[in-house]
Amino acid sequence: MEILDSSEMSELVESTAGNSRAFRKDIAGLRGIAVLAVVFAHFKIPGFSSGFIGVDIFFVISGFLITGLMAREYEVNSELANGWGWISLPNFYLRRIRSIFPAAFTVIVCTLLFSILQLNSVRVSQVKSDAVWAILSFANINFMHQSTNYFFFSRLHDSSLLE
Repeated sequence: MEILDSSEMSELVESTAGNSRAFRKDIAGLRGIAVLAVVFAHFKIPGFSSGFIGVDIFFVISGFLITGLMAREYEVNSELANGWGWISLPNFYLRRIRSIFPAAFTVIVCTLLFSILQLNSVRVSQVKSDAVWAILSFANINFMHQSTNYFFFSRLHDSSLLE
């Protein structure tokens, strides 16, 4: 039985995926609609007060895509190990970090720069704290401890820029 590291597994899964990894306009369109729903809700555009539905749509799309990748990894490992397939959680998380972290880090840095330029020192301090939690991927735990309410948009001015 051959054990592959994360990069080898990524290459193998992608090479065996065929056309299933091709760009899908339908998924890109749904992602766009989901993002617009959230953005319109934050800008309080009439008719878009339920922006959290966009987040739900985005999570469903992500789950669909990730499940497909995991199923392909299981199939590839089954072929390599004579029917004994598995999914490597460390490799799975490494691939997620490689795909998500660069964009997330860019957003966090831009938010910090905006905060330093536009907010008072108390708010900048809060955004810095939120940024650390976000970089460590524990932002939701921090916001939960702060009793953040995602559904109470009239308090938007009290919430963090990184929520």
